[in-house]
Amino acid sequence: MENRSLVSDVNQALSTITSSDTLTLGLAASLPSPKEVDEYLARATYLAGKLKEIIDQQHLYTIINNKKHPHAEAWQTLAALDSAVLYTTNTQPVFSTEGEEKTKIVAYRARVTLEKHNEVIGAAEMDCGLDEYPCTGRLGWGKHRAAQSAAQTWAGAKACRVRYAWIMVMAGYSPTPAEEMTQPEQEERSARKRPSIRDPREATRPEGVRPPAGLDLQPGSFYTRARELGYTTEQAVTILGCSLGAWRSSGKRVSDAVDALEAYAEVHAPPGKA
Repeated sequence: MENRSLVSDVNQALSTITSSDTLTLGLAASLPSPKEVDEYLARATYLAGKLKEIIDQQHLYTIINNKKHPHAEAWQTLAALDSAVLYTTNTQPVFSTEGEEKTKIVAYRARVTLEKHNEVIGAAEMDCGLDEYPCTGRLGWGKHRAAQSAAQTWAGAKACRVRYAWIMVMAGYSPTPAEEMTQPEQEERSARKRPSIRDPREATRPEGVRPPAGLDLQPGSFYTRARELGYTTEQAVTILGCSLGAWRSSGKRVSDAVDALEAYAEVHAPPGKA
């Protein structure tokens, strides 16, 4: 009789549980334990600390409106620390939608995925117009290659932001990549005019043609520009005074290397054009 009474009591108790109660119980069961949360946050805090060391040491951020916006290289570093890799899955032209110019390419759109252990953990698409900075001063297909490269860089930073924005905030930076920011006042734009060039590594572009702070070109853009100017890879490296890898390791940007190359070309005719 006692067993029957016990079973009856259990059945009665179960009958009072509503669907919302069941959902709550299931959610509670799926949540991590306090210990697991503490361990996860401890790893994230450690990762944010190491990331901050690298970003500050290499100055991989731009201050805009009193906020530190990380460069694309900073987002790539964060992905690498998480054993993740960026892959460009597609880059396609964007055509004009106006009148008879519908076959005219006005921009390029790139899609980049963030993958970890062969699993996609983030993705993004970004456009770069042919009238934006990366294309300034480029001629012919050089302008198109620059737009494609910039679109890929911007999409990569965006894909990382989708996954890691919270860690970037923990490290003390804005979750918005510098490449996505517009700077009406161009706070960090250099006001210097092009000097008389003796050492090409001191070259800068004239005011109004410098890149927005935080934006850089892909390494391949340097060699592409060298070929457009009539130099071989070996000649371009000689003009730069060091390899492009050493140049970037010293904290300088690819766009500055292109500046130096173009400045040198202004006063020294490339081979065969003297």
